[in-house]
Amino acid sequence: MQLVELDKEKFQSSATLLNSVQHIGNNGWSQSLTGAYTLVRYATGQNANANLRDINQILLSGVLTKSTNRNQPSASVFYGDDNIQNSIGRNNETQFAGIALADQYLLHPRHMLYARLSLQANDHAAVDPIFNIKRDNETFSSSVGWIWQLNSNLTLTTDFTYSDNESNIDLYSWDRNRLQTGLRIQF
Repeated sequence: MQLVELDKEKFQSSATLLNSVQHIGNNGWSQSLTGAYTLVRYATGQNANANLRDINQILLSGVLTKSTNRNQPSASVFYGDDNIQNSIGRNNETQFAGIALADQYLLHPRHMLYARLSLQANDHAAVDPIFNIKRDNETFSSSVGWIWQLNSNLTLTTDFTYSDNESNIDLYSWDRNRLQTGLRIQF
């Protein structure tokens, strides 16, 4: 379960049921299949129409991984369906599918580098009420990062992600660069 608050007021809540199966084969090969069912609800406190975005999401993904001593490339495919709960907000309902390629490389016992490329296509279920056309998006994303295990309880991470979303409605097209650094403490 997750609760998101904005300015100390409830904005969104979600609950997920998740199941995953993994098979580890010979020579470092492994496969996994994951399914998730998520309920996402928006609070109507400040916006009476916020619940037009309430969805039940189904997400399925499969991953194929090959592990060696220092390297772990993987390929994954995924499909999702955001089923809108209020038919008047059907333009917010989407089906999406994508593919991702990733690699992790152990540079040193305490230093890991990683990279990921993904492409996702989104197909909206109904015509946009403002632009009077059905919206379709394609999102490309690439990430590179570094994980430094300072000691058994402390990890430093740095990640750079570039994302490009192209939409047939220009208002929804965007590019984003994100650089983030984090410090994880385990007790």
